[in-house]
Amino acid sequence: MKTLLAFLVFVVALARGHHDNIDRTQELKRGFNIPDDIPDLFGRVHDFPEYIIYNGYEAAEGSAPYIVSLETHNGTHTFVCGGSIIGDNWILTAAHCLTNRISAKIFYGSNYYGKSEISHTVGKENLIYHELFNPSISFSFDIGLIRTPRIEFTDKISKIALIHFIDGDDKLVGLNTKSCGWGYFRGTVRPERLQCMNVNVISNEECDKRHIVSIYDDMLCTGRIDGKAVCDGDSGGPLVTLSNPPILVGVNTFNERFCDGDSGYARVSFYLKWIQQITGIVN
Repeated sequence: MKTLLAFLVFVVALARGHHDNIDRTQELKRGFNIPDDIPDLFGRVHDFPEYIIYNGYEAAEGSAPYIVSLETHNGTHTFVCGGSIIGDNWILTAAHCLTNRISAKIFYGSNYYGKSEISHTVGKENLIYHELFNPSISFSFDIGLIRTPRIEFTDKISKIALIHFIDGDDKLVGLNTKSCGWGYFRGTVRPERLQCMNVNVISNEECDKRHIVSIYDDMLCTGRIDGKAVCDGDSGGPLVTLSNPPILVGVNTFNERFCDGDSGYARVSFYLKWIQQITGIVN
């Protein structure tokens, strides 16, 4: 019951990539890749929040050289997500950003959405998502990878380290982290520049109690701080520590519908072996 009712509470798909010039209710369904011939609960949602990293701040140029903006295509529509550079030919993002897509364009090295001197376009054979991802069952296993041509690192383009295996048992509760994205606000307007905010990691138990959606071990949640909350910052975008250098601990997967509460992420430490098996990247 938790899993079913969750669809009425969380605007999952709105954190899950957007495309322009379509009915917003249908966008919600298509963004989550639910086939038109399968009944779903998304169509019952008719009002939408102001989609943005709520009360965040504009990121300084070059402050997040690991983040990329993504445009993925299904043959008819263009969807928008975020991602993180984790190797010289790998991007880590959310599974829902890649399912039913035929190509992806990656923009590197700029805080301006969809604008960069360097970009790559790759086909669906390079879009890899977890084999157990099934949004009709739960929000688990929402993690994916994009194989890219070799990325030349600069002062504005660089990879981010993944949380170490040794940190896997640490639930990170209370850790102050940073989340960034180019999410919509005022319904259809996208901020030109990257928006970020600091958020605290809360326990899965607390997150599970506060919401109808079921929270599993492969997820982590962040809570609202001083009137600030992640609200449809692009799905697939990074949750990182405030250390220097930063460490990637989460991949944004779902956010509160009304921008007034918790946000959910794929817990990177849970997927380290999966990432290593595909990419060969070892911390």
